[in-house]
Amino acid sequence: MPHIIFRTAGPIPGEYPALLLEALPPRIADPQVAFVQRKSVGDLSRWGLTEPTEGFFTRARRESKVPAIVDPEVISAIKAGEIEIVAAVESVDEAGARLASGSTLRPDAIIAATGYSTGLEPVVGHLGVLNDQGEPMVHGGPATAPGLRFIGYRPRAAQVGLVGREARRAARQVRRELAKALLP
Repeated sequence: MPHIIFRTAGPIPGEYPALLLEALPPRIADPQVAFVQRKSVGDLSRWGLTEPTEGFFTRARRESKVPAIVDPEVISAIKAGEIEIVAAVESVDEAGARLASGSTLRPDAIIAATGYSTGLEPVVGHLGVLNDQGEPMVHGGPATAPGLRFIGYRPRAAQVGLVGREARRAARQVRRELAKALLP
């Protein structure tokens, strides 16, 4: 499971407390973050997200990566069964999404968290929707192919606060498309 922090901690951005803890050695800071995660996010193991085996700052220093930053509504949706956590997606085509577990799903939506590199080539590279750098040619909500959207692929500096807006825009578009498809 990734380390998860909320986008905001009350009235302040969620990364501010992490920035303060970053000055401490990981052996001191990691337990603080684990406590906050347990109290704010809770145990997500029954929904397929187990607790990380490595501390927040230990992992961040080893991999030079930040945790998953989400809104509380995402965790609520997972717990309500509105977002389903599944095995890694190995490929996507007209038949659906083939998972690492060997099964195939035909989901209404796929949300793929690919990290700091897009990691999209093996999944959708064959669809002709990526540029030479492996980034989506169309992103920000509009469909790049029927039923396929990419959000959160803008340059890092422009992402703060933008991913949520892109996700809401894409969700509205998907909702309209699904409603239209269900009309007799």
